[in-house]
Amino acid sequence: MLDAAALARCDALACDVLIALEPDGLAAWRYRVPPHLSISGPAPRASRGQMWLVVGGALARPDAPELHAPSCLFVFPSDPALAATHALLGNLYIAYDWDWPAAGREIGLALTAAPNDAYVLFIAAVQSQVMGRLDDALRLIGASLAEDPLNPSSYLVLHLIQIRRGRLAEAEAAIRRTLEISPTFSKAHYFLGVAQLLRGQTEMALAEITKETDEGSHLSGLAIAYFALGRKSDSDAALAQVLRSQSSRPFEIAGVYAFRGESDDALKWLERAYAQKDPYLCSVKGEATLRKLESDPRFKAFLKKMNLPSD
Repeated sequence: MLDAAALARCDALACDVLIALEPDGLAAWRYRVPPHLSISGPAPRASRGQMWLVVGGALARPDAPELHAPSCLFVFPSDPALAATHALLGNLYIAYDWDWPAAGREIGLALTAAPNDAYVLFIAAVQSQVMGRLDDALRLIGASLAEDPLNPSSYLVLHLIQIRRGRLAEAEAAIRRTLEISPTFSKAHYFLGVAQLLRGQTEMALAEITKETDEGSHLSGLAIAYFALGRKSDSDAALAQVLRSQSSRPFEIAGVYAFRGESDDALKWLERAYAQKDPYLCSVKGEATLRKLESDPRFKAFLKKMNLPSD
C-alpha cells in the first residue's frame, strides 16, 4: 500500500501499471513514462479531494527499495462522482493504452458530471481529435477555451485540430497564441515551424524551428526543414543526430522519414513506436509529418491495428 503521508513528502514513485486503493479512498495509478515526456502538475498534498500528479525524483522508502526508478505517479481521489478523475483516466487510456472505448466511457462520465469544466472539455477535445472527429474536437476545445482562455495547451490542441482540418492560417494563429501566453512552451516553435512548412514558408519555418529548445523536436524539425529547402545533406546530418540521441522518440523519427518520402523507414519506426508504447502515437491519425503515408495501404493497416478509422 502507498502511504499518503509519505506521498506528501516525495517527488515521485517508480512506475509500472499498478492500482492501489488507500484506506482513505485515494487511488493511485502508476504508469511508466519515457524520459523525454515532460509532465507537470500541482504539488502533492496529503488531503482528501486533491488531484496529484507527481513527476521526477524518487521515493526513498526502506521497505520498498524497488521504488527508485525514474517515473511518474498519478494519484487522485477514487470517488466516481469526481469528473476530473474520469477525465484523467480517459486521458491515460488515450495516451498509454490506446483503449478508445474505455477512454470514451470515462470522458462521457466526466462530461455528464461537469459539462462546463475546462479540463474535462479539454480532454474530450483531445479524444475527438485523436479519433478524427474534428468538428466535435473544434467545438469542445472552443468550449474549454471559453472557460479558461489563457491555457496555452488548449491553443496547442486547437492548432492540431486546425492542421487536421487543413485550416493552416488558423492553425498558425493558434500556436502563436500558445507562445504569446507561454513563450517557453515546449515544442511550440517546432509546431509553428511545421505549420509554416505546410504553407510553403520554408525559410520562415527553418528560422522558427531553430528557436525550439526541446532537443528532439529541434533536431527533427531541422531534418524536415532542411529537406523542404532542398538541403538534403543537412537534413541527413540532422536525422543522424536524431537517431543517435533521440532513439527513444520513435513516433517523431517516423515523422521525419515520412516527410522525406522514405515510407519503408517511416513505417518501421511507427511499428517501433507501437512496440514501445510511445504515448505520442495516439496522435498518428492526421499527423502533419505523416501525410505522405496516408495513401499507403500499409499505413491504413497500421491505423486499423490501432483501432483508428483510416478515412
